[in-house]
Amino acid sequence: MAAPPAATAFGRLPDIQTAAVSPDGTRIAMLGGPPQARYLTISTIDSAKPVVAPIGDVEVKTLQWASDQYILLRTSVFDKGRFEGTNRAYAYHFDRDVVIDTSGKVLGRLLSNSEASKLALSLPIGAAGGGGP
Repeated sequence: MAAPPAATAFGRLPDIQTAAVSPDGTRIAMLGGPPQARYLTISTIDSAKPVVAPIGDVEVKTLQWASDQYILLRTSVFDKGRFEGTNRAYAYHFDRDVVIDTSGKVLGRLLSNSEASKLALSLPIGAAGGGGP
């Protein structure tokens, strides 16, 4: 009879956080790595060499295929600071969609250059200091 697994095996984070199969069924995209250094692995059926794309220190909320060639990651980053000219603090989670092709190239971060979209697509965590911005 085999020895039982070590207790540390039950407390460790999984190597793969989430995975999705492409619409045509020929590829699988897997999100892995520790929270500070996430990476996306794209494997093709019957291919020995997967594509690995570093994602970095970002929370990935969802991973899905937009087509057979493109992967869509919904990411969330935390931002905090003070409103300009005031002593009011703010804290937000900013959600952004990242488009990655099957070669692992980041093609775009949707709405990343839009300051107005931060307020429309963000979840306020809290504000302190009273009064208006």
